[in-house]
Order: sequence, then C-alpha cells, then structure tokens
Amino acid sequence: MEPVEFPKGPTPPPQPYPYFPDRLHLFIWRNWEFFPASKLAKIVGTTAANITRAAVGMGLEPQGKTSPLWKNRGCNTVLRANWQILPYEQLLDLLEWTPEQLVYALKEDDFLFAKLGALKPDCGKLLWHEPAASETRRTAQIRKRMKIHFPSGIHSGEPAFSFLDSGNPCPRRIFPRNTFRSGEISLDGSWRIEPDSSLGKNERIDSFTENFRRKLKEKWGVSLSEKGKKTIRVSIREDSSLPPESHHIGISSGKIEIVGCDANSILRAFQFLLRQMETRNGPCLPVGSFTRNTRIESRIIYPCHAPYANPFTEDPETICPDSLLEQLSMDGINGIWFQGILYTLVPWRLEPALSKGWQDRIANLRSIVRRAANYEIGVYLYMGEPRCLPLTFFRKHPELKGIRPPYVFGEVAALCVSTPEVKMFLRDGMTELFRQVPGLEGIFTITASENPSNCYSKYTGSECPRCSKRSPEEVIAEVNSLIEEGVHRAKPSARVMIWSWGWRSDWEIVVPAPVDWAPGIIERLPEKAQLLCTSEESMPLCIGGVPSYMKDYSISVPGPSGRTFSLWARARKRGLETAAKIQINNSWENASVPYIPVLNLVDEHLRNLEDAKVKTLLLSWTVGGFPGTPNLRRLQDHVWHDSGPRPLREFAAELYGEEAADCISSAWKMMSDAFRKFPHSIPVLYFSPLHMGPANILFEGHSDYRATMISFPYNDFARWSFPYPENVFLNQFRCFSEEWKNALDFLSANAPPPERRTDSFNDFLNVAEAAGCHFRTTYLQSWYIVLRDSLSIRSRTMGILRADEERPGILRKIIAILEEEREIAKRLHSLAVKDSRLGFEPTQHYYYRPGDLAEKVINCEYLLEHFRRMLSE
Repeated sequence: MEPVEFPKGPTPPPQPYPYFPDRLHLFIWRNWEFFPASKLAKIVGTTAANITRAAVGMGLEPQGKTSPLWKNRGCNTVLRANWQILPYEQLLDLLEWTPEQLVYALKEDDFLFAKLGALKPDCGKLLWHEPAASETRRTAQIRKRMKIHFPSGIHSGEPAFSFLDSGNPCPRRIFPRNTFRSGEISLDGSWRIEPDSSLGKNERIDSFTENFRRKLKEKWGVSLSEKGKKTIRVSIREDSSLPPESHHIGISSGKIEIVGCDANSILRAFQFLLRQMETRNGPCLPVGSFTRNTRIESRIIYPCHAPYANPFTEDPETICPDSLLEQLSMDGINGIWFQGILYTLVPWRLEPALSKGWQDRIANLRSIVRRAANYEIGVYLYMGEPRCLPLTFFRKHPELKGIRPPYVFGEVAALCVSTPEVKMFLRDGMTELFRQVPGLEGIFTITASENPSNCYSKYTGSECPRCSKRSPEEVIAEVNSLIEEGVHRAKPSARVMIWSWGWRSDWEIVVPAPVDWAPGIIERLPEKAQLLCTSEESMPLCIGGVPSYMKDYSISVPGPSGRTFSLWARARKRGLETAAKIQINNSWENASVPYIPVLNLVDEHLRNLEDAKVKTLLLSWTVGGFPGTPNLRRLQDHVWHDSGPRPLREFAAELYGEEAADCISSAWKMMSDAFRKFPHSIPVLYFSPLHMGPANILFEGHSDYRATMISFPYNDFARWSFPYPENVFLNQFRCFSEEWKNALDFLSANAPPPERRTDSFNDFLNVAEAAGCHFRTTYLQSWYIVLRDSLSIRSRTMGILRADEERPGILRKIIAILEEEREIAKRLHSLAVKDSRLGFEPTQHYYYRPGDLAEKVINCEYLLEHFRRMLSE
C-alpha cells in the first residue's frame, strides 16, 4: 500500500499569540472544553495534574465531563483551534485518528485543506515545561481579568451540541388552557376520529392519525374517544387538477372535516391543526373553512445534525434522529439532502481500498431513507462527480489522469471523463447506488466550481490532452448525462436535478472574454433531468456606488435574477422541469446564527418565486438547515394558501403573541431595510470575520497570513473588503450595523415585559442580537486594521512618530474600538452560553465556543495595554 501523504503547501512559522505566556498555555486554553486533562497531558508529555494546574491558573473552571462528539461532530473546530499550535502527528493523537482519516477529511470535508489556507504552519512538537516566573505572572494576570469579565465562569451554560438532542431548537413557552374563546372550538374526550370508509386499510393514514392522537395526549392531555359524538372526519378525493398535499379543512362546533387529494395531504392537514393549537396555547381550533392548495411542491433542506464529509459512517439515528425528522416535517419540509461520494457508496473495481466499508455506509443510508419516509420526507444526495483522486492513484492508472486542480486542493488530479473507464464508473456506479437504495428520492449535481471533479470543473480543461479537444459545454453536459442515465436505469422515477452553479468561465478566474457556458450545456442536457438554478445568481448590484453582480447565495438580495429566468426559459423550451436554490434561514452573509431575522426579505423572495411558478425549492446549502425557525414557519404560508400568504403582522402574532406582534413585525422591517445595505461580494462572504465574529483574533501588527475561505479571516482586510474601496466598505458596515442596533433598541423599548414574553420571543431577541454582534464586529475589526496599519505607514513616511500630530487621535480611536470589541465579545459570550446553536455550521462545526470569546477578551486587554502605552509615550 502506498504511504499516506499529508497535503503539502507552504510551511510558514506559526502566527504569534503573545497575549498568552506561550504556545503551551494557548494549547491548554483552546482544548479545555474539548478533551479531558489526561488526554491533553498525554499529547504534551506530562500529568493531568500539571495540565489542570495550568488551566486553573489562567482562570478556567475545574474541568467537567467533555463530550466525545468533538472527535467527529466538532473535529473541524478542533483542527482550526490547533492548526497554528500542533504538527500533523500531534493532531492525529489528539483526535485519535488514523492518517487516512485526516487525509480524507482534509480532501472531502468541503475541501477543508483549502479552507485552512492550503498550508500547514511549521509547528514543532509541543512538549510540557514548567512555567517560568514571567509566565506565571502572565497567567495570574489572565486569571484576574477572567474573574472581572466572567464572574460566573467561562464555560458555564448550555453544553456544546445540546441542540442535537432537542426536537425543537426554537422553543415556544406553552401555557395550556382548556377553555375556548369566541370563534373557537375545544377538543376533548367527546371527539373521535372517523376515517371515511372508502379509505379502507391505509397504513400511512393510520400512522398520521395515531400520531395526531399521541400529540394531543402529550401536549394537551386530551384523549380522543372511540365513541365520541363529535367527529374529525378524514377522507380523500382524488383530483388530478390539484397539486400533491392540497387539502381542505372545515371546522365547526361538532365536526371537523378533512378532505385531502392524497395520503400526504392528510398529514399536512393534521399538522395544520396542531399548529393552530400551539398558536392558541391549548387544544382549541378556529371555526371556519380553510382551503390549502400547495403552491411549492418540493421543499428540500440540509439537516443541521448531519456531518458533511462522510455522513453514513455514523449511527444513522444520531445523524438524523426522529425528533429532527418530525420537526422538519412540521416545518413543511418534504426532502433532505446529504453529500454522497460515489466511490464510498459502491464498490469500485479499479481501487477497492477506496470503497472499503461501502456495505456499512449503504446500510446506514437505507436506514435514514426508511425512517425519513415515515415523515413523508424524501432523501436526496448531492453528487459532485467524478471526484478527484490522489496522485498516488494515477501512478497505477496514468491513462485516467486529467487536469491538476489548483494547489489548494492538495496533491490530486481529476478523473478524466473523456476516458471510457471513467464514463463507465459514473454510469454504472449510479445504477448500482440506486439498486442498493431504491428508496432514494433523487440527486442533484454540481459540475463546476465547488469540488474538483471533471477537467473543466476548475476552468482549466485546456490543460487536459483529451478534454482540450472538446468544449466545456460538451464535457459538463456529458457528465450530467452519464449520471442521469445511470440513475434512471435503476429507478426511472428518481429526480435528477442538475445545478447550473459555476457555469461561467469567469466564475473563479479572471479571463479576458468571459463565456457563459450555461446555454450550451442546457441544450445538451437529457430530457428527464431538471434544471436547478440559484435564484439570485447574477442579480445586478450597486452597493455604496460599486457596481457588481451576485455570485453566491444571498438573503439580502432577493431573486430571481434575469439570468435565472433566462436559463429556466431555455430549459422549459426543451421540456425540462425547473427548480430554484435559495437560502431560507441564513447564508454566508452570517453562518453563525440559526436564522437571520429579516422576514420581509424572505417574504419578497418567496413571493417572487411563487409568481415565477417555481414548484421545487432547494432551501439551503449546508448552511441554514436549522428547524423550527420563523423563516421556515413563514415558508408554510407560501406553500399552502388559496389567496396569498397572510400579512406578516398576523404571522408575528401567531409566533410571538398578540402583544408582541406590532414590535416584532416592525423590527423585521427595520432589520430587512438595514440588511439591504450589506456590501455583497465573494471576498466579503468568504474571507471577512462575518462567521467567526468577535472570536477572530486581532494582531498588534501586520501578519503575512492571508484570509482563508470561511475559516480564518486573520487580519487580511485588503482581501475581505474587495472590491469595495476602504471608505465604502467601512461606511456600509457602519451604517448597516447601526441600523441593526436601532432595530434592537426599538425591540427592547416596545417589547412586552419579560414575564409576558414567550420563549420564542426571547429566542428571536437573542438570535437578532447575536447577528448584530457579528455585523458590528466586522466593522470594528476592519476599522481597527485600517487605523493600526495607518500608524505603521505614517511612521515610515513621517519619520519619528512623536512628531506626528495626528498620532494621538488615531491611538484614541483604536483604544475606543478595542473597548467596544471587548464588550461585544462579552455580550456574544453571554448569548452563546445559553444557546448551543450559535456559532455552529455543519461543515465548519463550531466557529467559536464561549472559551474562544473569552480568549478574545484577553486579546483585547493585551492590545489595550499596548496602545495605551503607545499613547502615553
């Protein structure tokens, strides 16, 4: 077997973190929540007592039980925390991984190595040493400051990953009542469920009925009778003119009539009744007639619990628990997706070692598919095929080697789809996958940008001796056609959605004459495929006077764009069905909150898609899959209605209570208006501190470390602000964050008193404030770097700093920024200890934990000392 090769790249010295006494104390601080002291001691060659003494000496609490989930569900957080501290060998020991596991994660976990900077700092082996007197004094100073800033402790509060155990991560306080008001009826033991005799023995409807009974009993203590005089009558009248899941509900004093067009519509009717009871805080329903015709037939989302790189290696009931499936179903979701990597799911004769364990993964996938079907949720796989492979593979199979993608992806090459062997693998592999798991609902593909796959996926197909003789349109269309053929050979009814992501020659690289590949690809797509387009892609932008166009996902800029309409029209002309990719909860505009509470923008986008007659929505990438959010609840108003969704104020009353409805709906409007000022660009989304928030460390001087994709912003303002001029970027984030703060102040001034607030109101307030912390810190960090660097520039151009009359004013501004940044870190800490969702994203895992925010306070105190000293000189 070939020896395992870790990804190569530059090996610069580690970034200094001088606010800690040394690298050893930094290691202990960052890993205190992750691993027991005995494990940390083993890594650096000492005793658990020594590690504990050092930790407590810095003000960390005595260690409680650590979660085993950090080794898999939080491993990317662990890797980021230690990337600048430990060499590869000690990282393996820390995670208890094999070299193969680490290499696989760096390659396939959403190209993690590229996100870590495509480099590995040259960290020497870290070993224990007794602290010197100066180090002891420094730790005592840290401990003193932690007592001042965090008197209740640093890691106290809700443990990491707690949201994984919650059936509804966005709670609502329930005040049961058994009386009904005017215009309502109340369910009690005098009611019975009466299925229409024409239904016969229908296991699915029986299951929906039994679940409704159980929910009534669990939530409201109501046991329906078998002999009650009042009836909930359930029937199905097939009507081909109605979309799936459409239903009508009539509610009167002695009868509830549910008429659906198919079995799934009965589930949706029962869920509607349960939602009405939840709104009324009791088993009460409004009298009236409700026609709920389905406007958006497929609603697909990424499940927030799921690991990304290889989701089918773990216990399927942990990956996708029934509590999550039930909540997603209640939210109106009928599809979930996971990443699928073909060679891990089916055997490949050319390299059987790559497929090792495929039978177990297939069994776990079958389990998820089977249990999801109990909630009428279909399972889809994202396929970015054929996956690039290590160069060691091509030493044995040089005839299959395609282009070498950029170095950031490591020592790999593409499998060239212009070779017969690769074509056969794609087609036959997909057939085998759907034969193994016939319950799969379908797939969607990405064939450009994203993971390196075919030779044109990274826009360098001209470097391949075979693909250079073919057009990008021909190669990309062929990849999709082979996949579609393989899928439909095994399951003709499966859905194959082909995403137009990245189908422009200037998507990732600058070219003199950009070419839009999409029209030529669409003309070559198979007729049984469905075209999926990012709704807002190519929307024209002019923010702060800077013209550009939308390349990534956005909530701040509602689609669809003119280009998307044009591509859909081309597809429909050929008879292809169409679908839209959107972000419903959050986006790379802020991935660290479970939802961005800008309901007016969400509403605008959904209305536009309804007008465009779009029937299928992919509602999220990996970011944005939390259930139970107001954004997802609002989606249901657009999915089922007869004459349009209800006003947002009425919707707010349902979620937060009548007393809070006015201030909430006004705050949504204020936040939506503020969010429109977001300075959108790929560099802003990928490289700025938007996701790391105040946990991003500030340096006292220039660093050569460049910002990395949605991982390490470092202090690379020049990269993350592009293409906006310095003053435009700062002004946009200043205005935007101030307007967001105005909305929060409005909420505080007009909210019901604390004792009358629902839990859902408090959840909204906390999430909105957390989002505000991220937006404000992006402005503050950017301004700090600009001012800090201006001092250095002035010192070089003006000679002696003391002769610079503007220097004291600049230093005072820097000090004010650091003081505000410190307080934002403390405020976000107070929110994060109460809500384990904050900072979590499925591919990045935790961007920060409370310890990281406390570290930022130490960082700010250190810098305040430094710049106050400069001011006094």
